[in-house]
Amino acid sequence: MTMRQPLWIINSALLALFFLCCYTVLLLQPKIPKAVSLIPDAPSTNSRTNLPPINLNIIYENDLFKTHIYNNQQTDVIVTNLEVPLPPSYHELETSPSEAPAFLEPLPITITGIMTFGNEAQNRAIIRDNRNQLERTYHVGNDLEDAQIVKILSNKVIIIRSNSQQETLFLREQDAILDLDLIEPDWSQLIQKNSEERYQVKAKEFVNQIKNLGKLIDMLNIITAYKSGVSIGVKIGSNAVSPLINQLGLQSGDIILALNDINLDTTANRLTAYNLAIDPKTIQLNLKITRNAQEINLEYLLLTNDQTPTEDLGNAAIVQQYVETNKSKFETINDKIKNKDRNNIAQFKNKISQSVSG
Repeated sequence: MTMRQPLWIINSALLALFFLCCYTVLLLQPKIPKAVSLIPDAPSTNSRTNLPPINLNIIYENDLFKTHIYNNQQTDVIVTNLEVPLPPSYHELETSPSEAPAFLEPLPITITGIMTFGNEAQNRAIIRDNRNQLERTYHVGNDLEDAQIVKILSNKVIIIRSNSQQETLFLREQDAILDLDLIEPDWSQLIQKNSEERYQVKAKEFVNQIKNLGKLIDMLNIITAYKSGVSIGVKIGSNAVSPLINQLGLQSGDIILALNDINLDTTANRLTAYNLAIDPKTIQLNLKITRNAQEINLEYLLLTNDQTPTEDLGNAAIVQQYVETNKSKFETINDKIKNKDRNNIAQFKNKISQSVSG
């Protein structure tokens, strides 16, 4: 009896679960809608079709929120006479006489060293105060008494004073000399143009500015000119930007063939021509150039310190200058003529003596 009771309980539970499932299936079974015919019904007649149309103006006129804008509403345009103001009267501005700029005395300091790190902002300058011999390290932006450091380079320091005066402090004296050489003078003060082919040059001042042949080559961007693979002279390069070129009557692309009959086709001749140009005894230079396949001759009269530029030279003066320039050449020719005359006279005497003896 004890073994049958659990089986009865299990069977009763399974039977109850079966009835519960059947009830659930019946309860949750979806309802299938009734089939409807696809043929439409006959249209129904509207009993309101014969009513008069609605007057929309009544809706607009009885606007609840007062937002309707009437198109036929006319607004009165008020035209007023505007008064045009008179132009302001002329008042001359009071100008104060220009005062000469006042420069501050240089600071009593000396640069004793500069450290560069590839970045200008990281560069450092060691500056000594000459009054107390104290040294400090500065960088860009530091104040230096009434000045401020704006740039530190490998050989110099640039500062701005309180009156906007810019000063450059050099590490070495030769750096200052080289920096001054980069500043070109006012060539119009040293070279005067008389005509398209004649110029007057203050020789000493010019030589002081052009101290060596290398600087002249760099300023004029001079390169060797070739024709059929053979050197014929020197050419003014296209990258030359110095105002000296135009002041001398030259142009980029000009080929200088000769200077005072010295052909510039070799390095030795170019050095000889340069030495002739800077020689204090030289008073005139003649350039033979080609420009756009045309040959042009330029003349430069070299003035000494006691000479002043003139408007132009007359033919007689030009001849005199040319004679003085080529005096040594004429003396050589004169000596050759005299020697030839002596030889001719000696030969003539020999012929006469031979004819008499015969």
